[in-house]
Amino acid sequence: MIIGGMVLDIHATPSIPANPRTTTLGKANYVLGGVARNVAECMSKLGAKPYMISALGLDMVGDFAFYFVVS
Repeated sequence: MIIGGMVLDIHATPSIPANPRTTTLGKANYVLGGVARNVAECMSKLGAKPYMISALGLDMVGDFAFYFVVS
């Protein structure tokens, strides 16, 4: 049983645009993180079946985390 935090990390990287008139000057990747979630992932990769308790918000981030952690 793992009780703790699960967060959504946003990794943003700037880039030099090929077209200087563009407004897209980089990209963002969403990565699940948090100490408890990382520990649960490591345990499952080692063959264990961890159970995790964490708070989730009723928003896009909570939906994203729930979809990728439960599936």
